[in-house]
Amino acid sequence: MKTEHHEKINIQLETLLAEIKSIENHYLYNYESILKTYLDNLVQARINAEIIIQNFFENIEFKIKNTLLEIYEKNYPFILKSLEDFKRFISKLSDHKSRLEGEINLNYLLSLNFEDLFNEYDKIKKDSYAQLEKLSRKTLVIKDEVFTKMMNVLTQEVRYEPISDISFIQEQNLYYSDMKLKQLNPQNSQQDELKITCPSYFSDECRHKILHYFQDNTKILRIIDMESLYNSVSKSYHIFEIPLNIPFEIPAWHKSLITSSGDIYLIGGINSQENNKELKTVYKFDYDQLTLKEYPEMLKYRYGHELCYLNENIYILGGSNDAEGMLVFCEKYDLLEKKSMVIAPLKVKTCCGCSCLYKQEAIYLFGGLLEDKVLNDCIQRYDLKNDCWEVIKFEFDKDEPSQILWCSSAVQINSNQIMVFGGYLAENEGCRSTILLDIDTREGKENKENKENKENKENKENKENKENTENKENRENEQTNEFAYKILRNNMYDLPYGEGFWNDQPIIHRGKVFCLQNIQNEEDGSANQLNLRRIMSFTGKKWNIYEKKT
Repeated sequence: MKTEHHEKINIQLETLLAEIKSIENHYLYNYESILKTYLDNLVQARINAEIIIQNFFENIEFKIKNTLLEIYEKNYPFILKSLEDFKRFISKLSDHKSRLEGEINLNYLLSLNFEDLFNEYDKIKKDSYAQLEKLSRKTLVIKDEVFTKMMNVLTQEVRYEPISDISFIQEQNLYYSDMKLKQLNPQNSQQDELKITCPSYFSDECRHKILHYFQDNTKILRIIDMESLYNSVSKSYHIFEIPLNIPFEIPAWHKSLITSSGDIYLIGGINSQENNKELKTVYKFDYDQLTLKEYPEMLKYRYGHELCYLNENIYILGGSNDAEGMLVFCEKYDLLEKKSMVIAPLKVKTCCGCSCLYKQEAIYLFGGLLEDKVLNDCIQRYDLKNDCWEVIKFEFDKDEPSQILWCSSAVQINSNQIMVFGGYLAENEGCRSTILLDIDTREGKENKENKENKENKENKENKENKENTENKENRENEQTNEFAYKILRNNMYDLPYGEGFWNDQPIIHRGKVFCLQNIQNEEDGSANQLNLRRIMSFTGKKWNIYEKKT
């Protein structure tokens, strides 16, 4: 019994000594580590506070812009009328001047009443300046209360709280800290948030940061200002409808693209007014004349093709025409030289796929159609430097593979991921799914072995004097050794509506992805590609839908 009690006491004593030692190490001798934790929390709190302040002032900026816009829109007709009144009066005076410079007519001289002219001028001037004075009095003032509200938000969200469950430490009279900084708006789902770290698409000098689309078989271009979308608190927008000064109607099944400097190009399609004649036309939108300026044609008649822009070049990929069906033919259109040149053909023919520039070194082309109602379920990669295509091999992160669709939309969102969303199944059924192509550069032993194998193979080929074309094919086949591809699927990123994207150029602007989705025709269930688009943005966590302002 003595031995048994001794053993129990000894075990309890060792346990207690271990606990005390742990407390001493953590709270007595680990001051720097604890301090670092608090300071890290403080840094994070500061970042979050800066986000709150930035959002606060962006909201104010948005309200100012909208308020001023409403004022000018309301007063614009009055200002316009005043200018027209002045023009008419000037025209009247010019007419009098011309008549006085000609042969003198006594009846005319007697009828000329200068007092009436001066009175008319005074009335026009008085009415015009009265409207301008009303406009100038409507100033915008930011009251001091806005700053008070901002500080109240920060005061409520940043505070110190005692560390929980420290009663035992207090009883032992050990050193402890009673300060714990609460982070601003902690999010438990941060691990599920997609990181959108790619820079904004438009250059800083760009004057036209917009979403756009042309309406088929009309003479209309529609544009939406990106800044207004980004700052919209109510998730609403103004759409500007521009009647184009052109002698033809916008081709059906065309493709359009906006460059990083804001230039809009309309390429290809079919002419519905001429028995669906296929086109190889290239037009540039003229912002001053509100017209389409004709450029030299591309090389191939096509519609349902893909466009991708880089460094004043538009890459025109695949598509279809009646003579050849689905195309593998690709070309590069030089916007400075205004001419097109042939580039390497696709490995697999496709129409209505979606493309995405990746790191300015490659273009990825996703899916499309092999023929009517037959999906092309592959992903093709174009090496910009070596002018060659390959079909990449990828694996799925889940047992249920995701389909590669047609008429989807794709954009690189961070250093190693491309986001692909929406599109249609083979039977034209809209799909809500979003997938991520995760691109991982292989390193270590595998990469070394691949490199050695490649060098040995090239040496052997040189000794055997193989043709240059065969060397190029080997380089293409070995390209996939440099990357590991995986398709990631998470239904929390799925679209609110299952539809495709005929305007499949999503734009990253200030950390958000903005895009134009097709809207289903309620009468027959088909995609209405003529005049309606759904404007959406993705924040990294969720999709937002914008409503048109009435």
